[in-house]
Amino acid sequence: MFQRMLTIGTTGRGFVDLTGRVRDVVKASAVETGLCHLFLQHTSASLLIQENADPDVLVDIETWMSAAVRDGDPRFRHRDEGPDDMSGHIRTLLTQT
Repeated sequence: MFQRMLTIGTTGRGFVDLTGRVRDVVKASAVETGLCHLFLQHTSASLLIQENADPDVLVDIETWMSAAVRDGDPRFRHRDEGPDDMSGHIRTLLTQT
């Protein structure tokens, strides 16, 4: 068993490519056969596995998400961390991770 904590700083909503950082941890583990488990500790963070060959994929996903789940939607009551608080939770719900 090998365990490492990664801290990912962000400036707000957006996609962060973790591929290289996760690859480095797996390589450092020296494990030849096994599973890599990722645990995201923030309640409105999500792991989304998509292709990364065309950056338009992430732009299109964000475009769809922004239309489907609007920040500051008056139907949402939970706003403890700002107008994007509840929409962030719903985005996590939609990505199932």
